[in-house]
Formats: sequence, C-alpha cells, structure tokens
Amino acid sequence: MNETNNCVYQTIDVKNNDYLTIAQIKHLPQDTFHHISLHNAMSMGYITIKETSESGSVNNILVINESEDSVFMMDGDLLK
Repeated sequence: MNETNNCVYQTIDVKNNDYLTIAQIKHLPQDTFHHISLHNAMSMGYITIKETSESGSVNNILVINESEDSVFMMDGDLLK
C-alpha cells in the first residue's frame, strides 16, 4: 500500500519486457467531497423548489439548498 499526495493506491501486478512496463494499480476509495443525496435533502426539508417565472417554464426551475451540505442531483432525478 502506497500513499502519494493523500492518494492511497495499491500496486496489483507489474509486467515488463525489454521495452515496456505495465503496472496494474488499484485506487482505494476516499470520501473527499461530503454531500447528501437529493432524495435525503428533500425528505429532511432542506430543498425548496420553485418556478422561475409566474407563467411557468417546463424546463426551468429554481432549487434552493437550505442545508449546510452540498446536495448531489443526478441527471434524471425526479423533482415534485
């Protein structure tokens, strides 16, 4: 197990011949960005969703994050 610049990795295998060396490296997961899911934020009441105009626009909404955390919203998440 090696650590370089706070990046933890493990060398699985190294193959080489006269001209080429190939190393198989496994990156160990790290939680470097704390966030909560959109579902959790909505269920905890941290998210407010509003129309962007009085007339309404199907493709445009305003999402207000009232929590201290970042909220992860993935393409395809349903907003009600």
